[in-house]
Formats: sequence, structure tokens, C-alpha cells
Amino acid sequence: MIFNIITFHDALNHGAVLQAYALQQFIEDLGYETGIFDYRSPGTKNLKGQLIRISRRMYRNAYMEKERRFREFASEKLKLNLEKQVPVFLTGSDQVWNPTGRMDPAYFLSFVPQDSIKASYAASLGVQNIPEERREEFARLLKHFDAVSVRETSVKEEIRGLYDGHIEVHADPVLLFDRDFWIREARKVEGLPEDYIFVYALQPVKALNRLIRWLQTETGAKVVLIDEQGFIAWQVRHDIVKRNLGPREFLWLIAHARAVISTSFHGAAFALIFHKELYPVMDPQKPSRIANLMEMFGIPGVQKTAVHFHRADTTDWEEVDRRLLLERERSRNYFECLYLKTQLSSERKAHIGQVSQDCTGCGCCVAACPVQAISMERHPEGGFLYPKVKETLCTGCGACMDVCPVREEKPPDHPVLAAACAWHHDPRALIRSTSGGVFRALAELVLSEGGVVFGVKYTEGYQGTVYTSSDESRLEEMQGSKYIAPDPAGVAEKVKDALSRKRLVLFSGAPCHVSGILNLAGRQEHLITCDFICRGMPSPDAYQAHLKAMERKAKSQIRKVEFRSKIDGWNRSKVRYHFGSGKTINVRKGFRDSFYRSFAITHVNVRECCTDCHFSEAHAADITMGDYWNYRCSNIPKNHDGMSIVLANTEQGRMLLEKLKQRMAVHPLPEKEAAAVLQKAAAPERNRRERNSYFSIAQRIGYEAAAGSFGSPGYIPNLLSKLQSAGRRFPCQNSAARRS
Repeated sequence: MIFNIITFHDALNHGAVLQAYALQQFIEDLGYETGIFDYRSPGTKNLKGQLIRISRRMYRNAYMEKERRFREFASEKLKLNLEKQVPVFLTGSDQVWNPTGRMDPAYFLSFVPQDSIKASYAASLGVQNIPEERREEFARLLKHFDAVSVRETSVKEEIRGLYDGHIEVHADPVLLFDRDFWIREARKVEGLPEDYIFVYALQPVKALNRLIRWLQTETGAKVVLIDEQGFIAWQVRHDIVKRNLGPREFLWLIAHARAVISTSFHGAAFALIFHKELYPVMDPQKPSRIANLMEMFGIPGVQKTAVHFHRADTTDWEEVDRRLLLERERSRNYFECLYLKTQLSSERKAHIGQVSQDCTGCGCCVAACPVQAISMERHPEGGFLYPKVKETLCTGCGACMDVCPVREEKPPDHPVLAAACAWHHDPRALIRSTSGGVFRALAELVLSEGGVVFGVKYTEGYQGTVYTSSDESRLEEMQGSKYIAPDPAGVAEKVKDALSRKRLVLFSGAPCHVSGILNLAGRQEHLITCDFICRGMPSPDAYQAHLKAMERKAKSQIRKVEFRSKIDGWNRSKVRYHFGSGKTINVRKGFRDSFYRSFAITHVNVRECCTDCHFSEAHAADITMGDYWNYRCSNIPKNHDGMSIVLANTEQGRMLLEKLKQRMAVHPLPEKEAAAVLQKAAAPERNRRERNSYFSIAQRIGYEAAAGSFGSPGYIPNLLSKLQSAGRRFPCQNSAARRS
């Protein structure tokens, strides 16, 4: 046996037993012998448990039949054992880490031998937060895990500070199989009407009876209720109640229902699998369970206090199935990585496929792989690039993981050694730059010493961005902000090659990409790194969709894009689109441009790792640059063509800052001001739930329409914009004096 699983396999709960079977079968289908560890949790005594025991005595015959059917299913399908000495021990799925009640250490694999790999799969808390008094114990129990996978993104965020390793999010095991698989496991239930609504309620909520009554009126169908607890039927509207059903009969009820109303995670999950008209009733106080599942597929839920309802008969099932296929592929990679760990020596490591959604797209793993087993491939969500490992070539050497910038939960922090406000002496260089021209000055310095500069330029037709070098492109092409995630194709290899020939190298990129280059090449005197105060990497697909929308508006093809044009000055910059017809569209305020707004203001069209970025807090580059918007409160002379804040993070950065004085006006800043500017600019509020919701909506209605659902400009922003414009046209005496 390779894998052994500990989970809630013995519960008389349909979802619990079916997820246990699904996890066992999915790993078996990958070719690894798998079993279920036959552990019976003592459970806890509470009021709900007492009510269930009373109700089961009242409906004794029905529950005896139900228990018989559960035992029959378990004996036929579950490979129960008590084997502890196995290569991989898994805990999960379901609420195995619920911190309320007993919090059984067995589900944290406390009994597993030291030489076994300890991992979780799609583990859930069942509650929103871990109680403060249990956090230390939780961290201690997680400490010895080799790999952690949870079911909800909110669980990942909750335990992030309690576990030092990498945390993945995976789908519940029942979602790893399609409807054909589950229909083969179903058993017909007699005595059902031809047309019925299936209701699966683990607890009664306010909206439930209102929703049932409304849907009955809409459809004319009967209501079949499954009473898992024994007392639900006393409170929930129904025509037929079933109390004696096993897992197979449960599957039949959902598979043949007209619609499904569910307060249960697994009830909603199977409704998705069987393509049923679904009404998931959600508690806003418990967003980490059924709500996360609905957000994954962009399906609206029903709040427990809802009064008005709408038919849910327009779900895009092709999109649901496509997303399920992606989740199954990610789960397959996770288990293969766990198996790979068992085959490697202690020096060997799993490959980059483990990083998944936290990947920054730097591409350094491609350059590090000695057998060319990794390529960067476009992901269907947003068009971002992710590494793809060819398993037949991978040797498991771990070189890719050694250079990955997200290998550590948080990069080491260090103080800023020096800070300044600066701008380029050359007006032509300054006007081509987004702010003060720091990159241009650094590049000129490196090129004057025969070095090579690496930065980002637009691709042909301004359709995207790619890393390039001064050996291949003009310096002007690398200047200016480009708000699209770049293609890193070949840049890491070229940096390594230039350094091997002892050339002075300047690499300028996002903080996470700089970290990857430093992991690959190491800090050395010939390598200068420069990053910027980053607000995330926007979607290439969203950008291209926006360009097409602008081309339709102008009835001409895009010729040039300027996200921060200084035609009216640096502090009045605008987004400008130039077209082949000679027409130019100027968007004077960023929030009026749907793409710019979705990136810089609502932060929803960015790469997934950008919603929880540690690199914005701990810059590894020698120099960090950004706009110096604090000039209004400073005594430094003003330059309305652009002002940069420059932070020296290393000794090499401090020396470079001194050298920049030859090409730039440099004004030192106090340490406190620099830290405040960095903290404010580097940590915008980013919500992973909203970000995932944006991409789900975009898959259905398009990126431009989706952007309109998130922070579209309204009356107040437009009014403020007009007032600001009026203030510039008719400045008061004091404001004019301040600008002078």
C-alpha cells in the first residue's frame, strides 16, 4: 500500500462517506494502492448530538435500514485497514481540522511514524476562524506535515501564519469524478414522483421554506426531503420525507431531481456534477464552505435571510465541466508529487508543479532545470503563464524548487539602507519615463560600462509584453510602465549567460521576478537588480479584450498604448490609446478606464499570487523605485515632469544611489518617510474572493463586462474628477503659491 487515508469514513453522513470513497478511488485510478485507515473518532457530546439520538429512537426502523445500507456500501467500496507503516499518510477531506470541540490529534497524523510522508488533502475547518486559545495547539499539530492541501481559500488564509510550508487549495474529492462515474454508483429509489425538487438541509434556515414554496409555485413539482438529522422534517416544508437512504440512494435522488435546494456542501457539489438547477442556501457567517464552492463556478447562492428569488436555470455547464477538469488535473499533480517524494532520496525534492496557484510566472524554474523538463504554458484563467512539467523527463532533482521565489512562505525582511527622491537631468529621458527616470539612469550607467540591461517591452502591435535586453531592443522600448504580466521566455537563461561571460548585468522586473533571478544566479558583483513598488500583474487576456473593445470604439487598430502619458504633466497623467487611423483616445482618470481600474483600483484582474504578495513587503532588489506622490507634503523642490522615490535595499544599492547623482537630481529622504511611502504604496487591499469572482464572471460574459461589475465609476468619482479639473483651470492663490 502506498497511500493510506484517515477521514470521516464511519459517519452516517452521505457526503462524508462518498468523499472518502472518491478520494480512495481517485488515487487508486492513478495507479497507487490506497486504503482507508479504520479509525473511529470518539466524537463529542452536545445538544445537537442528543437531539439526533432521540430522533433516531423515534424512527428506529428507518435508521436501522439506513445504517445497514451505509455498512453495505463501506464493506463493498472502502478498503479499510489499520496499517500505519505506509509511504504516504493522508488526512482529509471534510472537516477533519474543525477547531471546535475535541480537535482530534489523530486527524493531524499524530500517530503516523516519522519516516512516512504526512500530508492533507482538501482539509476543512468547518468554521470561519480558529479560536485564539487553540491557535498555538493548531500550529504545533501542523508543524510536522510535509504537504498541506485545504478545501477553501479562506482556510488557507486562516492557517497561513500557523504553518511555515507551502499550502495548496484543492477541490473536494467528490468533484474529482464526473456524473457518469457517480450514476453507476447510484441505486434506484422507489415511490418517487416523476417531477420533484430535492431538498437536502442539514439545518433549517429562515429562507428555506420561503424558497421551497416559491420554487414549487414556479415548477409545480413535489418536494422530496432527506432528513439526515431526524428532526429537520419537523421544520422544513416537504411532500415526501426520506430517512432510510444510504449513499447509493442519495446519489439517485440528486441525479433524477428537477432541482436541488441544499444547505450542505456535498449536496451542492453533487448537484453541480449532475448539472441540476441548484439553489445553495448559504450562511454569511460561514463563508468558507458552500460559498467558496459557488464562487469557484460563478454560481450565485441564496442568503439564509433572502426574501426574493430568481430561477437558476441558466448555468453554463460546459464552463463548470471545464473548471472541474482543471481541478482534477491539479489534484492529480499533487498526488504524483507526493508519490515522487517517496521515491527520492532525502536530498531530492518535488518539482515545481507543487507551487500551482502561488506561482509568480518568473520562469526561473525553466532555466534551472538540467533536463529541459519544464515549459511555461498559458493558463485558461486570465492567460497567465504557469510551469508545466514533463513527468517522463523529470528526475526529481529539485533544482526548480531551489530557485522558485515562493519556496519560502515569506522572503526575509531587511531595512532600507538609504532613500531619496530623484529625477533625471535629461528632459527627453524624463518625459519617456513613467515617473522620475530611475531605470533610464541605471541603464545608462550599466551600458556606459559595457554591460547589458534586461527589462520589459511591448510585443508587436502592443498585444502583450515580454522580457528583452539592450542587445536586442532599444532602451526607449523598455521605459515606461506596462501593466500586463510579461512573458519571461528565455530571459533567465540570457541573464545566466551574460553573467558567465563576466558582463555587468542590470535586471529590472517585478519584485517576485527579481527574487527568482537572485535565487538562480545568486548575488554577485556583476549583477544589479532593480524592482518597483508593485500593485500586481494584470491579466494578458483581460488586456487583449480591452484593446479589442477600444479598437471597436475607434473603428481602427491599436498603434500604441501609453498607460501613464505625461502629455499634461506627471501628476496629471492619463491613459492614451493611439490608432492606425490617426485617432487618439485619452482617458483622463484611471478609474474611467475599465482595464486600468480593474488593476490599480479594485485589484481584481491580477495574477492569483498577487492577492497575497509577500514580495511587496520585503524587496530583494538592490534598488526599488516608484512614484514619489508624497512630494505635496515635502520641502523638496518639485518637478512636475516626474519624481521618483528610490530605495537602496543593499550595500550595492547604496553605492548605486551615489553614482546616480551624476545623472539625476537626488534629494535624500528621512528613513521614516521612506518606510511610510513604501508601506502605503506596496500594500493595496486585495481580496482573493473578489478576484476569483471577477475571473468566474469574465469566463461567462467577457472581461470588459466583468470589469463593470467591480467598482465601475459612478457619480461621486466623476464629480470629484470635474472639481479637480476645475481647480486646475482656476487655481486659488494659495495653491498656485504651493506649486511654485
